[in-house]
Amino acid sequence: MIYHPRVCLRTVCGFGLFVLLGFATNRARANPVYMTGVGGTPCPVGTRPSTVRMLWQEVRVELPSRRVVARYAFRNDGPATTVAIGMPEDGNVEPGPFPYAGFLREFHSFVDGRPVRPQRRYVDGDPGRWETEYHFLWTRSVRFERGQTRILEDRFISGSYLDQESGPEGGAIQLFSYNLAAGAKWKSKIERCRVTFDIAGLKEFSDVKFDVPGGKRRGQQIVWEWRDFEPKPDFSVSANWWPGFKNISINGSNVYPRAQFVGDPKSGREYKVVYPRKIGSSIWVPLRLISEWLPPAPRDKYSSGEVSQGAYRVYRGLYWNGLNVGTEVGTPYLDVTGQGYQGRSKMSAPSFDQEGATMVELTPLVLALGGKVNWNPATNSLDIVIHPSP
Repeated sequence: MIYHPRVCLRTVCGFGLFVLLGFATNRARANPVYMTGVGGTPCPVGTRPSTVRMLWQEVRVELPSRRVVARYAFRNDGPATTVAIGMPEDGNVEPGPFPYAGFLREFHSFVDGRPVRPQRRYVDGDPGRWETEYHFLWTRSVRFERGQTRILEDRFISGSYLDQESGPEGGAIQLFSYNLAAGAKWKSKIERCRVTFDIAGLKEFSDVKFDVPGGKRRGQQIVWEWRDFEPKPDFSVSANWWPGFKNISINGSNVYPRAQFVGDPKSGREYKVVYPRKIGSSIWVPLRLISEWLPPAPRDKYSSGEVSQGAYRVYRGLYWNGLNVGTEVGTPYLDVTGQGYQGRSKMSAPSFDQEGATMVELTPLVLALGGKVNWNPATNSLDIVIHPSP
């Protein structure tokens, strides 16, 4: 199941604004989600100026970091005037135990290359607690002389997204969205608009999709371009991805969506998600997650977790089908004991800790447990065949 919420945001920049974040599939009702720190095209604050128009806009986004650099050219066709220009920041969150949401970060603004300090104006919603919606405007006053063209630039990191109902089974489908709708508030159409997504950082992730057709692939970039552009009220450009390697099956059944949650949501600490990862040509997974994937075994008493921990040594392992498999974190070895056997398997790199989860290389672990691993390069998928001994 792939889910992206359609978030309705109330009056921003003087008109009803709908941010299109995708579509819900396979469900009759919407999932609870967090979507925060959605930035977009600046708009005039208050009454639309009759003489100032946007000539062009260029937006560049790096994924998965959600780092945005957006540049805009405005021209004043009338007498000298001062215009309040606000970049909207919108969000949609639901009350729940997963404190993932984060506001837009590291906002910097420039006018003709000179830094300015915008005011973050509260528009709607309650920024002090979880609300269904919230709305801000990053506002600056810009002076235009008659016939003057000015270049505005905004740099920021967009907020986060979580499909909460995936929960411990699925983790979070990640999403980035940039709202272009506010561009319609300026005088006349926008002569040209270009949006570029740099997707080089997504190459080892799964299910990378874009919700607006017409983007052209240029190396590691997806580029959309429009001429005489007048965006509709619900127009945005979005990308979504599953931030890990998902094409794993065991005995013919796909284990996606699965991800290991680390932490206690009741403690108030951030509740992180750790995904299977493709690092180079190897698949690395949280050790505890493997124990959840494995089929039941007659002699099995599933257990997984920390075996021992000292001042300089952390050892974690799992038990399945009479076999103990463990690793000292930071070493490239898997120790295997049980069923009259004692030995050691070597991984291509040391095991490591990621957000509190122990990451191990999948293939040598499966082989240590007596299974087989089949890699299909055509589908970029991995199938594990493993059955408990009688």
